[in-house]
Amino acid sequence: MKNKLIFISFLVPILLFFILNTKTIAGNINVSVSQEKRNPAKITVTDDVGIKRVKIYKKYNDKFILIMIKMGDNLKNVEVSIPASRFSTKEDSKFKVVVEDANSVNSKDITVPKIPEMPTINPEETAKPSWSPTPVPTKPTPSTSPSTSSSQKPSSSPSSSSPSSSTSPSASPSTSPKPSGVTPSTTGNTYYVSTSGNDSNDGKSAAKPFKTINKGISKLSAGDKLIIKAGTYKENKLSINKSGSKNKPITIQADGKVIIDGKNKSNTLLTFTGNAKYITISGIKFQNLKGKETRAILIKASANNITIDNCEFYNIICSDPDDDDGAANAIYFEGSGKTEGSAIKNVTVKNCTLKKINAGFSEMISIDCNCRDITIDGVTCTADGVKTNIAICVCGNDTETNSNKSLNRPQNVVIKNCNVSGCRSPYNQDSYGIYVDGAKNVQITNNTVTDCTGGIEVGAEHKNSKCSNHETESIVVQNNKVSSCNRGMYIGGFNSKCGYAKNVTATNNTFTNCGKKDDEVITFDRCNTVKFTNNTLTSKKKVTMIYKTSKAKNLTIKDNKITNGK
Repeated sequence: MKNKLIFISFLVPILLFFILNTKTIAGNINVSVSQEKRNPAKITVTDDVGIKRVKIYKKYNDKFILIMIKMGDNLKNVEVSIPASRFSTKEDSKFKVVVEDANSVNSKDITVPKIPEMPTINPEETAKPSWSPTPVPTKPTPSTSPSTSSSQKPSSSPSSSSPSSSTSPSASPSTSPKPSGVTPSTTGNTYYVSTSGNDSNDGKSAAKPFKTINKGISKLSAGDKLIIKAGTYKENKLSINKSGSKNKPITIQADGKVIIDGKNKSNTLLTFTGNAKYITISGIKFQNLKGKETRAILIKASANNITIDNCEFYNIICSDPDDDDGAANAIYFEGSGKTEGSAIKNVTVKNCTLKKINAGFSEMISIDCNCRDITIDGVTCTADGVKTNIAICVCGNDTETNSNKSLNRPQNVVIKNCNVSGCRSPYNQDSYGIYVDGAKNVQITNNTVTDCTGGIEVGAEHKNSKCSNHETESIVVQNNKVSSCNRGMYIGGFNSKCGYAKNVTATNNTFTNCGKKDDEVITFDRCNTVKFTNNTLTSKKKVTMIYKTSKAKNLTIKDNKITNGK
């Protein structure tokens, strides 16, 4: 008996030590389903340690896709509401809840019974979260800062937009782009369109113009020019199925204030088909679209040598931004071509203004999959009072757009002299001004990004084994100015299911007043061979300037100037 008491007295302190120092990782994940249309399910997470963040993944076919992130702020109880659009009326919905606390990460699979009288989700059409591509590792040409460039107007923050622009979707918040001068074609015929015209005219003079843009487009051949006179044209579903040539391009140009108005319907205003080659459009304003999936300009596979110059895009709204099928784009590059020859090639978007684009789960400008030699130059993207998500995105490995894994990545993309402000997610996730994922050879140079959830991200959301070795690679981020963003820059995949960003160079960038309590200014996660040199990081408040996870390999971080506040 005495020996037993001695043994117990010896054992009790050991047990107490383990009890006092053992913490619950992710306790008691419970699910309850309400009948409210917008919030049918509530996931309650309890963690005795204190929750850093909760991530919700939805299972589509055989893989889980991230649909929601909720910051925990170290609380022990967090409630996440999932909208009706995440559920099916035909089968049970499967989710994975990932809980991160200060010590570790844990997950739990849950099943929510099918919801009666709710819209069915089509997993084949599930839109991806916005991600980013890879820049070209060549020395960029020095150019003027976008904030002072004569080719564009500096963007204004959402809070400074005029009352009329926020209350009247059809009202223009700024003057329409003005062409530099309209002259007849020197290589072919010149046709005219006017709201006072008649489609029975020959359209070959300003005195006898066509009435509709569609009629004018139908007459174009290589070397021709279509001049559109000032006015509002309530045409939609315009399609350019014409080809010019290198020496005889086709030009469509505004003469005065020209507006193509979508009348707040869900349409694609203008499509460049696969036959569209050597075409320039200039000086046109595209406005007032609203729908679950809507685009001002759609560029299809095989289209090439396209220039979109000095155009404006305004009030393009995703009608259901909480639905991950929802998307609204100013310009969408649909790189679905299954061969090298069917890639979208040699497209330039320059000197354009994008305002009030609520992109839903998509982006203002989306360059998707099989695209080559794309330039975005001098573009201004401003939220103008709406939650716009990501401004400019270059992304690959989207098998829904292109099932050919060997070709579903953008290559040779340049994003330069752009001005981005106000990117905030409509679905509670990080929204970066410029985002690259699964692309190769991308240059991001001389851009300004301000007041966004994140500045610039070089992501990698797909592993090599699932994307034919198409992880994000060969990216240059140089001479950019990022300010007043929750996080200045993120490089790499964000969890164990992601791939790696590799061969990334970030140099001579300036990050001012970025970072906050839960976000570092610069984060290196799943990445390999990254050079971060000669950058300037300045903050008025004391924040974490640079954070590296154990998955960040072969980093060169040197010659950076860091000024951290109090």
